[in-house]
Amino acid sequence: MKRIGLCLAILVASLQSGCDTGTQQRLNCICLIDYSGSLSEQTLHRYVDIISSDVLHHLGEKDRLVVLPIDEGAKTIAVRLVDDDLANLTFLYHTDGYAHAKDSLMMRLRRYADHAGSEIAAQLLREKTLRQKYTYFSDIFAAVEQAAGLLERNTPETFWDGVHRFVTGKKRVQSANVILIFSDMIQESSETSFASPEGCRPGQEQAVLDNLRAWHRIPDLHGCTVFVNGRTGLNNAQVESIRNFWVEYFKEAGAGLAAYDYDTGSQITAYLSQRALAYK
Repeated sequence: MKRIGLCLAILVASLQSGCDTGTQQRLNCICLIDYSGSLSEQTLHRYVDIISSDVLHHLGEKDRLVVLPIDEGAKTIAVRLVDDDLANLTFLYHTDGYAHAKDSLMMRLRRYADHAGSEIAAQLLREKTLRQKYTYFSDIFAAVEQAAGLLERNTPETFWDGVHRFVTGKKRVQSANVILIFSDMIQESSETSFASPEGCRPGQEQAVLDNLRAWHRIPDLHGCTVFVNGRTGLNNAQVESIRNFWVEYFKEAGAGLAAYDYDTGSQITAYLSQRALAYK
């Protein structure tokens, strides 16, 4: 018993003195892709290229990529077009050695992104035809709600969690959430439509937000970063009124709206690049 007590005392002292295994950063990247009937092939290919190339090539060995559809079926049938958790794969081996571990890791991540990227691109393009029966409407509200259900929340670590990590040598995983929305942002559902030339009509913004709030349909996106790529419309007034609505929507949801424009591919890439450099 004395020996056990002594071991525990040493372990506690080690943990308190910072003799820890460290923290591993993880990005939970959730993409929403619009499959509405009005979407052009050129625009769809641009969406798919950003996801399968730009995004995938900037993910680390503990990151996750999920892709959900935006269409009429988003509300009735929850489906993940892609769910690729790199944490379930092995990119580092004990045989790599300390000096070459980083280079080996980066090489394997690049090879994986090249291989998986082509498969993901083919799958996302194929889904346009497979989901054709759902393309009459774009239920962005339902898609964002589904995305909120996939967010990863960090919980405080208990003492015994720390003990387990210390013994096993594992690092603590700290998740960050980002939602990338590839859509014209024109909400079209049986309940709400922004498809008129006015977009979100005067007085409609508050009424829609009040209704969503009453039905508890504004998800909790606190701590989540959001990028919108693809916004467009019939005219400037429609584009601006819809943008104003989404700014208020994401503000109430607690999300950080990092970019909202027709093409935010460079902003998305810059965000992923900066994050990767910060945690190397």
